[in-house]
Amino acid sequence: MSHRFSGAHRQRQTAAMFSYEVTFFVDGRAVTWQAQVTRGGKHWSLCGGGIELPEEDAETGLGLSAVEIVRHDVNRSIDGMG
Repeated sequence: MSHRFSGAHRQRQTAAMFSYEVTFFVDGRAVTWQAQVTRGGKHWSLCGGGIELPEEDAETGLGLSAVEIVRHDVNRSIDGMG
């Protein structure tokens, strides 16, 4: 099952603002994601995975914590772009 959301993140090292659109995929408890990141007309593609949802989210399909877990992982990846 795939889900989508958009967001923005201020990079820690440079204080530059990045915007992104994320598609993430849930398969049982496993989560992977792909993000299109933009800043000042430049675009990057990022991806991540190896994330496991808490059992209660896996049972119900998707909880708010899944979005927060993916958002945190995307933001951490943007911080690592510096």
